[in-house]
Amino acid sequence: GGLDFSVPIKEYFMDPVTGQGNIDTLVNLTGFSLVGGPASQDAKAAKDVLMRLNRPYLVSVPLVFQSFTEWQESELGLHPVQVALQVALPEIDGAIEPLIYAGRDGTSGRSIPMQDRINALATRALNWSKLRKK
Repeated sequence: GGLDFSVPIKEYFMDPVTGQGNIDTLVNLTGFSLVGGPASQDAKAAKDVLMRLNRPYLVSVPLVFQSFTEWQESELGLHPVQVALQVALPEIDGAIEPLIYAGRDGTSGRSIPMQDRINALATRALNWSKLRKK
């Protein structure tokens, strides 16, 4: 689907007969909005597919514009460009609880998963699933 993630959501996460979501929680780790990516976001299309899916939609992103250390030491927190592209746009789609799951190494530039953050994301996803079922 390119940068239109609504297509695989419909194909893989919705029951073909009932049209209902067949997952408990949707977690987006791409760093992009649900439909269109950062350059051509389509919040209306994202809203439509999320309303049909009717499941909690969490977004988790890797640090892109700053290293893990820069992020920790920054008085501003997350770089403003990353906030706009990878937090605000997905929230316009309907995402909840954005969370950093990986940090960029200051020397090599490699993305390094942060296990404590991944555990926190898994816990949040599980808690939203339980809440949805209640």
